[in-house]
Amino acid sequence: MLPGLRGALLDVGCGEKPYAKWTTGITCYVGIDTVSRGADVLVGNHEEWPFADNTFDAVLCTQVMEHVDDVGRLLSEITRVLKPGGNLVLTVPFAYNEHDAPRDFWRFSAHGARRLLEQGYDIDVLKSQGAIGSTCGLLCLNWIDASLGQTRVGRFLKGVMLPVWIVVSLVINLIGSFVDYLDRTDSFYSNVLVIARRR
Repeated sequence: MLPGLRGALLDVGCGEKPYAKWTTGITCYVGIDTVSRGADVLVGNHEEWPFADNTFDAVLCTQVMEHVDDVGRLLSEITRVLKPGGNLVLTVPFAYNEHDAPRDFWRFSAHGARRLLEQGYDIDVLKSQGAIGSTCGLLCLNWIDASLGQTRVGRFLKGVMLPVWIVVSLVINLIGSFVDYLDRTDSFYSNVLVIARRR
């Protein structure tokens, strides 16, 4: 899952640390978050992290930046604790519904992600993820889920109709994947992956 990462890794916005089991080669896995019970370290949004400069060999930050009001400060702390030559693995959404309100502030294109890291990082991988079919499918499924979740009846139906929901999700995802296969553009996507090295 996270090839090439070695040594001490900091998972920023770790939640329940879902990536911990996929990190072979990591000798120390530390999770930091503002609220999660799964975190090893809890911090406030604007606090300096309790780590010395150049502590970590790698930093993982997945689907977090859109929830941080001061992205520059977050990136500054990441850079401070990451060793020179260390790897930053970053994912950010581009086309995605509003979520975790009211803490949903930003969306990043591939160009925006590059611009974010151009000072202080060499980018090894910059990849958009998903295409028009899977992006529309994702938004459609999220819309259905959110619409059903707004009323007591909708929530009941969602629970009762779980087998139907699974089939509908599968069909929408299959259609989305087929449309992705036909898509020859590169400007319709849901997510951006960046792997960068600190200078």
